[in-house]
Amino acid sequence: MTTTEITLVETFMVSVVDRSEQQRLEARASVAEQQATFRLLLLRLGTRCAAASIEGIDAAVTEVVREIGEALGVDRCVAYLPSGQAATELRATHGWTRSGCPVPSANIEALETFPWLMSQARDGKAVCVATLDELPSEVDRESMRKLGTRASVTVPLPIDGTRGALVAETLAERSWTPDLVDSLRLAAAVIGQTLVRKHERERLDAALDDLKQLR
Repeated sequence: MTTTEITLVETFMVSVVDRSEQQRLEARASVAEQQATFRLLLLRLGTRCAAASIEGIDAAVTEVVREIGEALGVDRCVAYLPSGQAATELRATHGWTRSGCPVPSANIEALETFPWLMSQARDGKAVCVATLDELPSEVDRESMRKLGTRASVTVPLPIDGTRGALVAETLAERSWTPDLVDSLRLAAAVIGQTLVRKHERERLDAALDDLKQLR
């Protein structure tokens, strides 16, 4: 190989390395921009929820779920909240889907339908599933299949000293980045804090009713 050929090869290699580094920097910048945009969205949604009347909180939370689902590019986003005596059940209370994608019925008891995923969320753990084969529970896999789900991420939704779950799903297999999971955790915190305000008002109203009956 001549000196000229060696120089050309070295120049090419440096160019490839420089291009690869540029692509890495661009990717990092893109992720950082997406994170900043999502945090601004959460700030706006949190402000809107704080300003919502007690009667309007459920509608505000449903809107939060919709905007989160759209921002994260998923097909379905559902909040499962504690219900029943002693909050021993989990129900789909607020949800959003893209057109043609079914929303889980409010009659579904999530601890029975998605026992493994919901138990993880109640233990405070996030679960990312890129394909249904990654789910260890056949019950969870079959329930996901019936809904058309092929990938999902589930995070805990803290509320009133217990936990529900916020679940984002896609109809195609998909990997989930740690940044996306962190974003969904922040969204769950916003939803939980908003609903706590509603529950506190409901408890206050119930206490006032009890006092009136004692008079």
